[in-house]
Amino acid sequence: MYEEMDKTYVLHTYPRNYVNFKEGRNATLFDEKGRDYIDFTSGIGVVSVGHGNARLANVIYEQAKNLIHTSNLFLIEPQAKLAKRISELSGMDVGVFFANSGAEANEGAIKLARKYGQKHFKNKRYKVLTLEHSFHGRTITTVKATGQSSFHKNDFAPYPDGFSFHDQIKNLLSAIDDETVAVMIELVQGEGGVQPLDKKAVKELASTLKEKGLLLIVDEVQTGVYR
Repeated sequence: MYEEMDKTYVLHTYPRNYVNFKEGRNATLFDEKGRDYIDFTSGIGVVSVGHGNARLANVIYEQAKNLIHTSNLFLIEPQAKLAKRISELSGMDVGVFFANSGAEANEGAIKLARKYGQKHFKNKRYKVLTLEHSFHGRTITTVKATGQSSFHKNDFAPYPDGFSFHDQIKNLLSAIDDETVAVMIELVQGEGGVQPLDKKAVKELASTLKEKGLLLIVDEVQTGVYR
C-alpha cells in the first residue's frame, strides 16, 4: 500500500529501495516484517548518535513542548549556547552560520568567498576551484561546484560561471589565476568513493593559499560532527 502511495504522490529525486523501516536501535534498523539491518549509511551521515537515542529524544521532546520555532528575527537562546560551544571547540574566533543542509552551508561559504574577493582585491576575484570526483550539493551553484560532469546536465543549464575542477591538488595549485578567490575540498570524498586526501598535500595547499591571501573552504559534510 505505502509503496504505491509513494510512487503516486512523492516526487522522486533519488532511486528508491522499497524497504520500510519502522524502528531503530543504535546502528540497527528493523523493517515492517521485523528483519534487522545494520545502518552503515547512518542516514547518509546524519545519525551520528544512533537511532532511538533516549537522551536525544528527551532533549527534542523538552524543547518541542515549549517552543518549536521563533525564526532568526529573535534571540534564540539554545542557538547562542551552541554557537559559543562550537566556536570554543574549533579554536576559531568566528561567528557560526547555522544551515539546513550541506548544500546551503556550501552556498554560504561560496558567497562569503566572493564577498571576500570583492573586498580584499583591487581586481575582482570570484573563481572557486574544486577537485574531480567531489560532491558539494544539489543546488544550481553547488552542482556546478561538484567535480563530476555527470551532474552538469543540460536540463539545468545555464549554470553559474566561476567554477572548475581538477584531478589532483597539485593541479589545483597550478590552476590558480588572478580571478581565483578560493579552493573548496572534501578531506574525505564521499560520493567520490570514500577517498581521503593526502594529508601532506592538503597542508601544502593550505599554506600556499594563505601566502596568496586566498581562502580554503573545507566541505566537511561527510567528515564533520564526529562522523
